[in-house]
Amino acid sequence: METTSNFLAYKYCPPERIDILENKRIRFTQLCDLNDPTDGLPTIHLPEDPKEFILKTIENNRDNPSIIEIKRLGLLEKAIETESRRYQTDPTVLQKYCYNVYRNFNDMFAVLSLSKNANSELMWSYYCNNSSGFVIEIVLSDSSLSRDSKLHSIGENDPRDVIYSTTRHAVSIDRFEIPLDAIFTKSEAWSHEEEVRIIRRIDKEGIKNYSDVNIIKRDSRGGINRNVYLFNLPPSSIRGVVIGYNCTDDIRDSIVKLIRNDPELQHLYIKKSVLKTSGYGFEYLPI
Repeated sequence: METTSNFLAYKYCPPERIDILENKRIRFTQLCDLNDPTDGLPTIHLPEDPKEFILKTIENNRDNPSIIEIKRLGLLEKAIETESRRYQTDPTVLQKYCYNVYRNFNDMFAVLSLSKNANSELMWSYYCNNSSGFVIEIVLSDSSLSRDSKLHSIGENDPRDVIYSTTRHAVSIDRFEIPLDAIFTKSEAWSHEEEVRIIRRIDKEGIKNYSDVNIIKRDSRGGINRNVYLFNLPPSSIRGVVIGYNCTDDIRDSIVKLIRNDPELQHLYIKKSVLKTSGYGFEYLPI
């Protein structure tokens, strides 16, 4: 997996996300709220023999505290037989287990999606509401977005290129572990986005490593974590803003006024996206 540093990346935003500049906070989004329903969802192979699956799970996770405690109490054999019968009488049990694996995955991590492509007609269209929004240019090498976690063992905060593939990342459900590579693997259909991702842990253990997070509580649906996680976006990491071709005068004026009146943002360039005089696409002109 390629780790990327010392480069510029771009956040395509709809017009209402002017609050990113106002509040200097940016959302890291749970997998379930991304626009690709397969995002972070690995291929999970269901076992044909439930008992063999249980025995393999126990062996692969023998250091797990729950398994150690069951062994200490002398209840392991009984637990194996009980679970085997349950899997055999109710085929949906393993399907529910797989769902819980994904749910736990979703509850543990959030993603900041950026692009290496500074001028994509497609992303202007569907992420900026038909070019009515704006694009923020971010210098990741200078950003605490990728430098302020106490935990680096799982690759948190390291900007990584998304790998585009014809197959989903595969995982065996007999291991109690999360396949992080699945977060950085997407279908080739999305390759035009040239996406770069930063992930952060948002479970109870992970979130306490961040002092800069603002959590907006939302009602959960189906047990899925729907809270909104807003992290600091350091002004020093923002290089400039490009205003969309179809941006309204009110939004354009608000962005320009905000940048020019905020001492922390006055170093930003401001450009306007205009149609090329020949051919397709946009070019960026200073305001």
